[in-house]
Order: sequence, then C-alpha cells, then structure tokens
Amino acid sequence: MSGETHYRQGITFGKQARFDEAAASFQAAIAAEPGNLSYYHAHAAALSEVGRDAEAIATLDAALTVDPRDRLAHIEKAYLLLANGDFLDGWPAFEWRWDSALPKMFGGKPLWLGQPVEGKTVLLHWEQGLGDIIQFSRYCKPVADLGARVILQVPRSLMRLMKELPGVDQLVAADDVVTAFDFRNYLGSLPLVFGSDNDTIPTHIPYLHAEPERVAHWQQRLGAEGFKIGICWQGGVTPVDALGRSFPLAQFSALSDISGVRLISLHKGSGETQLQAMPSGLQVETLGADFDAGDGAFTDSAAVMTCCDLVITSDTAIAHLAGALGVPVWIALRKYPDWRWQKDRSDTPWYPTARLFRQSVARDWDGVFTQIRAALQEHL
Repeated sequence: MSGETHYRQGITFGKQARFDEAAASFQAAIAAEPGNLSYYHAHAAALSEVGRDAEAIATLDAALTVDPRDRLAHIEKAYLLLANGDFLDGWPAFEWRWDSALPKMFGGKPLWLGQPVEGKTVLLHWEQGLGDIIQFSRYCKPVADLGARVILQVPRSLMRLMKELPGVDQLVAADDVVTAFDFRNYLGSLPLVFGSDNDTIPTHIPYLHAEPERVAHWQQRLGAEGFKIGICWQGGVTPVDALGRSFPLAQFSALSDISGVRLISLHKGSGETQLQAMPSGLQVETLGADFDAGDGAFTDSAAVMTCCDLVITSDTAIAHLAGALGVPVWIALRKYPDWRWQKDRSDTPWYPTARLFRQSVARDWDGVFTQIRAALQEHL
C-alpha cells in the first residue's frame, strides 16, 4: 500500500481510539514515504496516546532529521519531555511554540535571557490561553526581585484579575502599544530563563486574590450552609479538547448524594446547556446571569472559589485560577493529560493546594469519579 493509504487507515483507527493499531499504520506510512512529515507527527501522537513516550520522542527526532526546523516536531517533543520531568531539554524545545527557537530580538529590543536587569524595565508578554497566563504570571515577582521594573501585558479581560499581581509595576492591555522598556520576553519563556525544575518552580501561593467586595457579595449570596464545592466540567470547545479536557456534567452524580455537599457551577460558555438536562437526583446550584458578567474575566469565579470549601474541575483555566488563589482544588485528568501535570503523580509542583485524579483506563471518567467520591467521603 502507498504511504497515503496507510496514513488514512491510521486516521480511521485513531478515531476509534485504537491507537496501537493507528501507530502501526503510521509507521508503515513512514516506511513507504519517509519524507512526509505529517506521517511522523501522526505516529508520535498515536504513540503518546498510549503512553509510549520514548518511542514518540524517537519518531519526532526522526522527523527532525528530515527537517531540523520542523516546528511541530520540536513543540510536540517539548510537551513529551516536560510531561516526563525533563526540564533541561524540555524548556528549550518549548521555545518553538513561537515559530522558531529563541528569537533574539522583538521589535528592536533584546530578548531577556537572564542578563542583569537591575534598574532596567522588562516587558513580559501574555502567553497563549488564559490558563497559561495564570500559570506563568507567577514569574513576574522573580523578575522584579532581580531589581527590574516589570511591565506585564495581558488580554484586557484579565487586567482586573491581575491588577495586584506581585512584582508588576505596570499592567497594560495586549492591544496597547508599549515602547519604553529595555528587554522583553513571553511569560512561558521564563521557566527557561530561571532554569525551573520540579524543585525550583516559584510557589509563592497565593499570587492572585479575589476582590474583597466580590467575596463579601458571594458570601452573602451563598450562605454558610453545607460543604460547598465549586465545579467545572469542560475545557475548550474543539473535539480534541472535548475528548481530553472535558467530561459530562452527569459525572458529578457520584457526589451529589453525599450528605451536606453542595455543588455550585463555576462554568461559563460552551457546556452550560448540560445544566438543563441533568440526570435525576443531580442538583447543581447556578449563580445567575450576573455571574462573571462584568468587565473582567474570572472576577466572580475567583470570589466564589474563595467562598467554597473545595473546587473540582476538568483541566481548564478554572484549575489554574484555583491553584493561583491557593484554594483546595481537585483536578480530573485523562490517562495521558497535558504536559504540565506530568506523569504518575497525584500532586503538582505548580500548585501546592491541588490534587490530581487520573484515569487508570483511557476515557474512563467513571473510574476517576469513583476515586473522587472516596476521597471526598474520607475528607468529610
């Protein structure tokens, strides 16, 4: 068969979650047409779906022998390295998310790679999704501790949440033009600059705080009764996100019959319609049309989390916000989750108040919520 035929066969297997068979098909496609980079990417992705990371990395290395500047191969390799705790090689590879490794200049100003910055101004750019921004914004303080004046540039919707972030001298919106600075870099490049590993990731938690007046508002609205759990069940809206970072709201039925437990929805956007079709017996409190309807993202979410006893969420920005606020958060993860949660651990160096619950069988959310129910009963 031709490489294309093997490739299409592998795609079909992948859609059926038959990833070992998909990997074999993609490997055959590579053998038939070794110059086609798409086959290497697909092969590595299938291997990573079943935890065969060493083989996936070898496949990506093979792709890089075909084209050393294959950006996708570099960044996928970075994710695998970081997921396995290899920060030394992972952070440099992570730089390829910006089209090429370690650009030396941004708009005529040098990239900050650790040069002395005492008395200098460093502009730090926002990073990818909202969860990434929250995760990496902790690095503003270490930059400021070196004597720098720090300007942080974030999407306008996050400025209210970030207005008191430690280490930030000036907060500007992503669409503002900033010219008065000496160095610049992206937030997600700072772990490379600081040489962060599992033992040295900054953990001055909390580094975000809810607005006191919003906390007071929601304390009054929610009352003091029961064990309050803020919940979120969907991360992202693409099919890939739905597969890996989301689960049905109905999974919370495993917790709803525990005496004294109150489930409070923190969810906004895609997936909210599930609240209109909940299984019998599942009760979830909603917070009304005014919840997070103001001029800043997560303003009310942060306040409600502060009023809750626990947050249980899928792998989405809500998990990062809870961790940055220092509230207890339990995160439900697929068998082989996003790189930042690493492999085979129930904790994370990023957020000391987080606990991770992983699928032991791919796509088995029932098993995850059996774990969560047992842990919750023990906790109560």
